[in-house]
Amino acid sequence: MLHRLALALGRTVGEIERGMSVSELRDWQRYCAFHPLPFELDDIHSGQLLALLVNINRAKDTPMVNAIDYMILAKKTEPEAATLTIAQRMKAVTTGGG
Repeated sequence: MLHRLALALGRTVGEIERGMSVSELRDWQRYCAFHPLPFELDDIHSGQLLALLVNINRAKDTPMVNAIDYMILAKKTEPEAATLTIAQRMKAVTTGGG
C-alpha cells in the first residue's frame, strides 16, 4: 500500500512513513478500496477493453474471459482481488486484513 500511495502522491515511502499517522494511512486504505488510484483505474479499464475485444471475437464454443485476466497490477499486487467482491475487500481493509 505504501509504495502505491507514494507513487500516487509523488512522495517517497520514507516521507510517507515519517509524515503520515497510522490513522491517516487507514483512511487512505479505505478510500482506495472504493476509489482506485489513477494507475489502477488505467489497469482496470485496459483489462475491460481487452476482455471485451476477446469476447466479441471468440468462437461460440470458447469460454468467455474476464477483465482480471488482462489486468497487470491486480495480479501482481492483489492476487486474491479477483475472487473478492467489493464488500469483501472493504471488510478486509476496515478489519486490518488489507
